[in-house]
Amino acid sequence: MAVIPLSLLFLVLGADPTPGAAEPEQAILPCESTPARVEFSPDAPNVPTQVCVTPGTSTVIRFHTRIDALSVDLQGRDYFEITSAPGSILLIPAANIPIGQTFHLTVTFPDGAAPRTGTFNLVANPVVATRQLDVYRRARTVEAFQQDALRARDEAQRLQSRLAEKEATCTVNGGLAGLLLSGLLSADGLGGSGFLAAPKGWSKQVLVLLYRLPGKRLAVDIAFPTEFYAGLEVKNAVLTDNLGMPVTRVAFWAGDGGAREPGARVIAEWEVDKRQEKRTFTLQFAINNGQELRFENIRFP
Repeated sequence: MAVIPLSLLFLVLGADPTPGAAEPEQAILPCESTPARVEFSPDAPNVPTQVCVTPGTSTVIRFHTRIDALSVDLQGRDYFEITSAPGSILLIPAANIPIGQTFHLTVTFPDGAAPRTGTFNLVANPVVATRQLDVYRRARTVEAFQQDALRARDEAQRLQSRLAEKEATCTVNGGLAGLLLSGLLSADGLGGSGFLAAPKGWSKQVLVLLYRLPGKRLAVDIAFPTEFYAGLEVKNAVLTDNLGMPVTRVAFWAGDGGAREPGARVIAEWEVDKRQEKRTFTLQFAINNGQELRFENIRFP
């Protein structure tokens, strides 16, 4: 019995003798995936719409809004037969149009609203053409922009008034201390941490809030309740690291505790470097009658 070679059998059956062989995939151009309907919006980025055009094949762009037919600007006009009207543009590329080249088409909307123009990229394709493209426009009038600008100006003035009120009651400018006094950010917003402790030699614990601006600043915020620290007047704040080196203080404020806790509230801020900020510290407050409030083994967050 004769044996038929396998390659001959594939040839007879019309099969590909090479397993796994496949046709190379054709790359899809962006213009081939453009939807049949596009919209221009004043809030969207001005990205040109891709449109495929083919020699001898008509492409119609229909506008569902009026355009200025006399202001249509087409790059490479010699390669196109073009007819423009207030609601549409008819394009027929010439036979000699360079395949693969992109031509920019820009139209103007005459009503003065935004967006003022619309742009298209006409991509010369050998076989694929966008036969019809429907264009819609979500316009926004100049009056609408003016109203938005007016509202933004009113909001800016309101915030400036609030800031001025905060600054009028704040004797510390800028930095962590300034943010704490302004009340514009909460303790969580400033990334603070806290612990309860009593000053050395005192019995009543207070909440000590600690803040750190990495490589730059350390700050504390403490309120001493009046029922336990009656008549307390804090006159100075000193921060010393565990090597006995004092830290440079850049802000100090002592006054009423406000809404958070009535009593003597103290906010202080110091300048540190990256090596020093990770050490443990001793915090000392000088108060009336030559006494002091002392907190030891403090570590900032």
